Amino acid sequence: LALDNLKIYEPKASWYYIIYTIFCTNIAESYHSNLEYEKALPYLQQCIGIAETQKIPLYNKYNVYSYVAYYHDYKEEHLKAAEWFEKIIAMLRNQPGHEYYEVFSHICAARQYAMLYRALPVSDTLLRNEYLQKQDELLEAVSGRITEKDGNYLPWLMGLAELEYQRGEYAKAAAYLEECLEAY
Repeated sequence: LALDNLKIYEPKASWYYIIYTIFCTNIAESYHSNLEYEKALPYLQQCIGIAETQKIPLYNKYNVYSYVAYYHDYKEEHLKAAEWFEKIIAMLRNQPGHEYYEVFSHICAARQYAMLYRALPVSDTLLRNEYLQKQDELLEAVSGRITEKDGNYLPWLMGLAELEYQRGEYAKAAAYLEECLEAY
């Protein structure tokens, strides 16, 4: 009903598209919460269309793209999720005021590659190594930008712990987990 009421406004200005994407992403998240992913998709597709054709603030584009990334994550489509997080990274790179979200997107993309790594048989060393390298690149790219007081600190440490665990570096993984516990 709210979307229908909003659609009657003419001409469509920036505020309209901002509000519309907020409504649609909230509706999509409601469907996600009820595990009704396919019902969420049309709302996310509308948002993508708006984000890619209308002039809306960068934060709103981030919001749309992150909901799409999480949609794919919920459906265990980890490569698609990683691609959306990497799209966010490219969009937010060197954008003042959006550093936190860019860093968080690096961590989220690395997590998607970790999930892809886990799903592969041990015999698929080429692709497993590629996913390890992607995780390493994503986490290393933000390593100098995170401090203990940063909200991204614990997720980053967890990402490093998982990466080291996947490499078979169990002592390093345990050290990162210990650091997580100390910080927490």
